[in-house]
Amino acid sequence: MNDIPERPLSDQARARRKAELMNAIEARQKAGRWLVPAIAAAAVVAVVSVGAAVAVSGGDGPTGPAQSSGPGAATSGAKDNTGNAQGRKDGQKQQSGKIQKGDERWATMPARQCADLDVGIAGAKETHSIDVGDTTVRVYGNGDQYVTCDEWASNDGGPATLFAPREVGAPIAKNQFVISMNFGMKGGNEYVAGGLLPEGANAITYRFSNGDTEKAVVEDGAWAMAYFPDKALPDDATAKVTVTTESGSETFTLAGMDGFCGQVNHGC
Repeated sequence: MNDIPERPLSDQARARRKAELMNAIEARQKAGRWLVPAIAAAAVVAVVSVGAAVAVSGGDGPTGPAQSSGPGAATSGAKDNTGNAQGRKDGQKQQSGKIQKGDERWATMPARQCADLDVGIAGAKETHSIDVGDTTVRVYGNGDQYVTCDEWASNDGGPATLFAPREVGAPIAKNQFVISMNFGMKGGNEYVAGGLLPEGANAITYRFSNGDTEKAVVEDGAWAMAYFPDKALPDDATAKVTVTTESGSETFTLAGMDGFCGQVNHGC
């Protein structure tokens, strides 16, 4: 099989791609504020500076906007058993199913509430709903697994935030308390976590490295924590999570993307 020839992207085609992207970004800005402005700007730079070659496909225009639906749907591959998408972009496998910073598809993700999303586990139904701060955190489960969904971003014009599926009744572990961080397009920041209350636990408290403390709301076997600081935490921020149980307490330290990027259906 012969390789498909490549040829430089014309100035006219490059300008057309940039204009289409700018229109998409402007539409999202009007719809809501959940997207970080710097990310939208980075997306424009990425398109303007796209590689000098493009595969010949009968024309030099774009192939069409990416579609998004459900957890990890930023990529077009199949889901694995954790609900994350396994996808490829430009023929190369991404590190995860999340849309990364600078990816132009951020600008085309529609506003969707939790009920509009595929939560990634079969037969899941909403089991809990907790209002905390400026958001509602919902839990969907099927008896074996559950998924946490936060609606702050959907109220702000983007898709609701999904966490990875977790096992019902699993022992207390650090991954149950990871944070999703979201930043508003026109202001506002959110750090959120939640799920089913681990067996034996009766209180969960987050202490951030800036000194602020946020206690989770516990209701009917579920919990949710939402923290809304005046400004975004620095990249090196940490959070200590203390889980109080009937026999004592356990403390976990969250840091970096592993601790603050708990969502699976859009980037941080």
